[in-house]
Amino acid sequence: MDQNIHFPLISSEQLNKVHTRGIDYKKLGTKILSGFHLYTKLNSKIPDITIMQDIDQKKLFSKLIEHYKPNPANIVVEEEYDENKGGMELKKWMIFLKKDLMICYSDEGVNLLYDNETPEPEALEWITLLQSLVKPPDGEMKEEGKMNILAQDMYSNMSLKSFTVPKPVVDIDLHYNEDFRLVHEYILKRLQTPDDTGLVLLHGLPGTGKTTYLRYLSFILNKKLIYVPPAIASNLSSLNFVTFMIDYPNSILIIEDAENILVDDGIRTFQVSSLLNVADGLLSDCLNLQVICTFNTDLRRIDKALLRKGRLIALYEFKKLSLDRTKILAKSLGIDELPESPSTLADIFNMSDPDFRFEKKNKIGFKS
Repeated sequence: MDQNIHFPLISSEQLNKVHTRGIDYKKLGTKILSGFHLYTKLNSKIPDITIMQDIDQKKLFSKLIEHYKPNPANIVVEEEYDENKGGMELKKWMIFLKKDLMICYSDEGVNLLYDNETPEPEALEWITLLQSLVKPPDGEMKEEGKMNILAQDMYSNMSLKSFTVPKPVVDIDLHYNEDFRLVHEYILKRLQTPDDTGLVLLHGLPGTGKTTYLRYLSFILNKKLIYVPPAIASNLSSLNFVTFMIDYPNSILIIEDAENILVDDGIRTFQVSSLLNVADGLLSDCLNLQVICTFNTDLRRIDKALLRKGRLIALYEFKKLSLDRTKILAKSLGIDELPESPSTLADIFNMSDPDFRFEKKNKIGFKS
């Protein structure tokens, strides 16, 4: 079976195992077009069911047929004549890929029905593959991602310099851990809200996808994204900054490696106070700015005032991918020797690169 970018993980051996080889639906004794009913009749057991919303069901149906070429007897389709379009419209469909593996579409969404004794990693593979065709809540990515860098000359005059962001390859459900999907959707909802303010704090190990995620946001958000260099970020309440930003309300500030303006070592710094004013103070009422900060320091060192409800939009720690997701991503990249421990995105995507770290060997003996 040829591999493709939509369903790269499932082998022909998996599909042929316990294949239905054609279903006699008449013998199942039902006139109801129900995937659950057909599954239970065929397998004499109740399946586990995963329901996924907002999937382009027509695209998914086409890709399943194109890639797996299932036995026509294993496909049930309900169509309706559409007078406006002058043709048949696909309404419901069900496909048995294996006797105990069924994908179907109904008004609830796309359903994956599978044996309740299926190993969790195998079930997660199917769920992840189907989720790869989920429509992002913000719509399609733009053709070009733009960001602006805030510059300041020797006379403290500020200006914006626009630059194009390299298009990232990002799949929220494949490249990040399972708990990030809901956080991501809430971040998008808030960042897309006009006249909103607040702070997004993203932290974690290097190589876990923080910067890639920022690039991704530049392709799906319509607000102006402004990258703020550390020297300017340390004084967000300055007269020059406030005067300049009056002309750019409803923007999103991005501050990378923001430890210097977030840390509380016993005395609140001027930098923290400036950020508080911009994120949720009188200054925020004027400018309607939202701020995204990334950092690597211990969360316990962050000023607690920054974490207050109402001021904080979201706080998320990017970690190594779980072992299951590490293996799924590695498989999708065609890596033969799968990692045996949780790994960062950087490690997985660069597994074929040579490692130039050398251990220092202690020599025994005397120097001549």
